[in-house]
Amino acid sequence: MNEPDHPHARTRSDLANRLIGHRGALVARIRRYLAGAGAPTGQADDIFSTTVRRTDMLAAAGKIVERLSDESLLALSSAIARNAAREAGREARRERRRADAAAEGLRAREPDELGPISPQHSSMAEDFLSRVDPQNLAIIGLRLRGVDWPATAAELGTSVAAAQRRYYRALKAVGARA
Repeated sequence: MNEPDHPHARTRSDLANRLIGHRGALVARIRRYLAGAGAPTGQADDIFSTTVRRTDMLAAAGKIVERLSDESLLALSSAIARNAAREAGREARRERRRADAAAEGLRAREPDELGPISPQHSSMAEDFLSRVDPQNLAIIGLRLRGVDWPATAAELGTSVAAAQRRYYRALKAVGARA
């Protein structure tokens, strides 16, 4: 916050304390917004923090009145959180498209286009693959072979949405190991 003599300091502090008091309800709403937007619900705490910061910025600018009711404050913070969740969903979809495009690029290559593999690189690849979770390799392998989502889900014994989540998490895990 700013100095105590700032004209909006008390309002900002009051609003922040009230939002923190309603944290449980807001985080639950944010999780619902994230799930509806197709984004990981684990981002709910980050979006709550963003909501508190954005509300504080509005109060600092004098755009929120001091006597804002709890209902109005929750509606305002919900709108801020909903917009942040939508953006997180858009980012998750962009990330999935990038991962799909990269996988498609690998599928499109012929084995001889990749060139010969040196014994050193072959050894490094074997070492890398030995440290990667076999379930992650299995789902990535299915998708690289061109198996569609319904067939991938059936192979894994899950829903299509769960198979997609596992695939993108596997890509992330393998990428982190690389």
